[in-house]
Amino acid sequence: NDASVAAAAQRELFEETGLRAIAISKAPVCLWESCFPTTFAEWGAAAAEGRRRSHHLIAFVLAQVDSAAELSLQASECERACWVPIEELCTLNQRGDGVPMATVAVDSQQSYERAERWDAAKGSTDLSPVPSISVRGIYPNQVGEGLGRGHLWALHLVHRISGLAGSQLTGCD
Repeated sequence: NDASVAAAAQRELFEETGLRAIAISKAPVCLWESCFPTTFAEWGAAAAEGRRRSHHLIAFVLAQVDSAAELSLQASECERACWVPIEELCTLNQRGDGVPMATVAVDSQQSYERAERWDAAKGSTDLSPVPSISVRGIYPNQVGEGLGRGHLWALHLVHRISGLAGSQLTGCD
């Protein structure tokens, strides 16, 4: 059992990536409730048929890590990762009018013209470059990738409070 949200985040970060946080926020940036299936009717049908159902409360925290460190990814969950500057990630994940995609459905007609790619982080089993579409929009986007809606909401909040990010991490023992 973890003594705090920060301790649980530290443990999960290490288990999923092999990274240790240099600093981590003591309080979550936000909480996100995640249910699958996503509607009451689908939940009931899944229960009646004995299919998988899940209900989680996810705590998002700020963590400072060494982006030059080699990753040790859990192969069963992730084959590659990349480091994307937060400003670029925010730009990729908002509509043209600045509304964060976490609050709207992805418009499949909207295209992001940049052919941006990022090198896979050291430790990825798949070392091919990661295209911007992989980190754009709500999962699953038009290519079956993207970010979770909760992750996009947390990104939006972190970007909004980015002036506070450094001070939230200082002194996190």
